[in-house]
Amino acid sequence: MEEELQPIEVIDWQKVGEKAELKRGETGALAKEFGRIFEIIKNSRVVLVEVETGGALAAFNYFFTNISRTGAYLSPILGATTPYDLEKHKGMLGAKSCAWVTQAGPAEGWVSEKFNIIKPSNLFEITSFIKAMSSKTEEHIYFITDMFDEIYDLISEKEFHILLSRIHAMLKASDNSLIVVAQTSLYSKGYLALLERYADGKIRYGQNIDYINLRTNSMERLK
Repeated sequence: MEEELQPIEVIDWQKVGEKAELKRGETGALAKEFGRIFEIIKNSRVVLVEVETGGALAAFNYFFTNISRTGAYLSPILGATTPYDLEKHKGMLGAKSCAWVTQAGPAEGWVSEKFNIIKPSNLFEITSFIKAMSSKTEEHIYFITDMFDEIYDLISEKEFHILLSRIHAMLKASDNSLIVVAQTSLYSKGYLALLERYADGKIRYGQNIDYINLRTNSMERLK
């Protein structure tokens, strides 16, 4: 007997939008170099953060913590980084203002209160989440994500291209920014080229932090 296909769970984004609560970060001390980094990010629609093997969580925490300390609105879209990695920050996360792109089952407790769970294969829900959060305020929202490491090998280059194009168009229309943390060694040349095509610039995050303007190919040492 063939295995019965399970129906795709569709999230009611109108209800999510009504219930979602964006929260501002609490102002605090920034890393010495982050003033310049934040200037770059807020003037970009997409910034690609390139990390080495095993460095994604450290990079995610660096950008999440420092952007939060600017007092800005921050909405994480998690992939390999889990809500439990951000548990110490849960008080800074508004109800249903975050997403976790994962194959894991339904969340419980504070995770279910803060996060919308989206399956990696359901690309429409990813764009719907960004649209729902963007409609919550006319002020700048900083989305930060490592979700592409979780989905790039599940979809074709054409689907990846369409997803990036739709996200970029929404960010441009709402004047919001997306910080993409990616272990770029995982990606084929085609998928990596698409990430770079839609990014205004690339930050190489490691012992040093370098910024490459992908429009001019100029490089700047930030740390």
